Amino acid sequence: MIVIKKGIEIYRIMKKYQTKIIIILCFLFVSINVSGQGFENFFRSRNIIDSNRYNINIKSTNFFKNNEFFGDFIAGYTLPGYGIKPKFVFLPYNNIKLKAGFYALKYFGTKKFSEIKPVFSIEYSPSKNIKIIFGEIYATTNHELPDQVFDYENFLTNNIENGMQILLDNKMLKADFWVNWKQFIIQNSTYPEIVEGGVSSKLILFKQTEQQNLSLELSGIACHTGGQIDTSDVPVETLANIISGIKYNNSVKKKLLKNICLSVNYIIAADLSPEKRLHYSNGYGILSGIELNSDSYDFKIMYWTARNFFSKSGNPIFQSISHRYADYYEDKRSLIVGNFFYQKKIYKEFKIGLGCDMFYDTRNKIFEYSFGFYMNADFNFF
Repeated sequence: MIVIKKGIEIYRIMKKYQTKIIIILCFLFVSINVSGQGFENFFRSRNIIDSNRYNINIKSTNFFKNNEFFGDFIAGYTLPGYGIKPKFVFLPYNNIKLKAGFYALKYFGTKKFSEIKPVFSIEYSPSKNIKIIFGEIYATTNHELPDQVFDYENFLTNNIENGMQILLDNKMLKADFWVNWKQFIIQNSTYPEIVEGGVSSKLILFKQTEQQNLSLELSGIACHTGGQIDTSDVPVETLANIISGIKYNNSVKKKLLKNICLSVNYIIAADLSPEKRLHYSNGYGILSGIELNSDSYDFKIMYWTARNFFSKSGNPIFQSISHRYADYYEDKRSLIVGNFFYQKKIYKEFKIGLGCDMFYDTRNKIFEYSFGFYMNADFNFF
């Protein structure tokens, strides 16, 4: 009976919003000859050691993302603009890489750049499976955290992370350990210190063939606001999320379907502050879903259910604490989420992407969505 009721509810949702759904799907299927594997993969850095000792690298992302949100947790908004990051890259040795340049973010309709900052990093590889980075780290979508705890949109709005990072990658284990120093203080600073850090790891538990594997995913992220030498009145706060999950991956390699992925994640939210100021001190969420992709599309459908959930850096639409209205909360959240993404590689260094996210709040009967168009360039000279 529960399955029948859910089926009837989904049918009513689709009937009510059929015009919007048809428009979005048509918008997505215009590019049928494309290749892609999701928003986060589209923007993930190509971690490649170039054989040239010297080169100039220019990364550029042009974006138009429209968020049509109508609920009580986040207001709708649009992000039109571009980010550009030119760098000089020097390899004094085969396992050491130095990078120096700057990053600039500009939103259309503004007279000035929203952000201009220098970037520098040194990357050391003691072995082919280990990388140690100081300075600008491989950030945002490269951490491979779920949207619930680390909003994918950070790639567009908060692209640069500075700190320390260790990357491990071998046949059975892939891990990312990092610290991002978001705000540094000195003696008598009038603002607090803000430090964010985390770990993202995937361990292969079972590998029947090259096409099928079962993996355990353990990750966590925490953000601390405080410090002992500042004069700020901002209260000390430490918020954390811990993620544990199982993922089954099957590479079927058919013409229209290359890969099937089933996953379930349990996410804990905890306020570790000495004085609790949030409405909730702890909570949890469960994310389960299926992902299908091929050379021509990426499609995910997920179910999110949560109680008293919060996250410092996560997408506000999944949380129990409103980012739109002060003192508005919902203990229980329940959303059906659909993600579509396409990309077309024009050249090796240049690709375009087209994506859409749909959210249906089953408790409040609200349908929300976002869509975007992106151009991503990553050129090396010399």
